[in-house]
Amino acid sequence: MSDIRDLEVFLASLTVDPRPADESDIERQINATYKSNGPWMVWINPPWKDFTREFIEPGYTTKTDDGEVDTTYEEGALLIRGDTNFWITAVLPRKFETIPLADLVKTIWPHIDQPTLYPDDGDIYWTALDNQDMEVPGEPYELWIEYPYPSETELEQSRLCMYANEVELSSALSDANRQNAEQTERYPENRARYYGLAWKDGVRLPFAA
Repeated sequence: MSDIRDLEVFLASLTVDPRPADESDIERQINATYKSNGPWMVWINPPWKDFTREFIEPGYTTKTDDGEVDTTYEEGALLIRGDTNFWITAVLPRKFETIPLADLVKTIWPHIDQPTLYPDDGDIYWTALDNQDMEVPGEPYELWIEYPYPSETELEQSRLCMYANEVELSSALSDANRQNAEQTERYPENRARYYGLAWKDGVRLPFAA
């Protein structure tokens, strides 16, 4: 509990960053809810509910635009990213790396109900997510689309989403087929086709809804 208490003290030390609003909606949201203390920051009210950790190892340096060495995070840092491991949602001192992600999220963003917690950056999960020939750990049920590309005579297949169980895939496939039928009714030339695949014992098989 002492680690959590230290984190609470750290969060209390943050102050609202007075940066001017940017042109984009996303930047306005950042500026409206961004708190910092020196190099550390927390996005107080992010518009997503998923989080993952990334560890910046000690010794990390970068170059500034002037060619100078930036040693701000030379002692390392703990990043928390959101929006499927994309936006940096918090930059914390490395000492908080011992706190489980679930406790970090609960302490920093107590208003977020039922957050999605992803594996740490660098985990095989992210490698598999970027490679549609691999099974994503914990999500063996897949929704795919087949569509003409780059010409009407060729077909491209892409993995759209992955699910933990067949019920979720069945629901997603049903929704996709319904929307596709509506699209075809409006645009008869539509040739997209949705289908499911499922991994079993390392082999990807057709999914029967």
